[in-house]
Amino acid sequence: MHKQLLALALLAPLGLLSACRTASPITSYLIDERSGEVDKTKAGFLGVRGLELVSINHERRDGRLFVQAQLRNTTGSHLELEHSVEWYDQNGFLIGDPTPWKGTNLGRGEFYTLAFTGPTTAASQMRLNLRRRDTVR
Repeated sequence: MHKQLLALALLAPLGLLSACRTASPITSYLIDERSGEVDKTKAGFLGVRGLELVSINHERRDGRLFVQAQLRNTTGSHLELEHSVEWYDQNGFLIGDPTPWKGTNLGRGEFYTLAFTGPTTAASQMRLNLRRRDTVR
């Protein structure tokens, strides 16, 4: 019995590791309402290649931060993306949970506009996370 429990304890982490998959590189844009600046960060090797942030605009609508971002596929082929958003207050605290990843398809040279409204009037920063669509499900 002890040998079986020991074997299970040793093999369980291997099962968890095999269930994990490598995440796609992520490109993030932090939009700060107060400064009006957009800060780009990359996680992973070069972030999402072939994706250009053409423009980003923000304003208050009914007291909540509204952000609109226009993306362009600069590759010579189809680009499948996913995006997720995180909202922060003026002190940098996360408001709620990040949105689930949502898929978007862009053809060669195609433009795509994303629009988001803050969950509360306290939201003054938004992080837009972009990655290539994970085809492994």
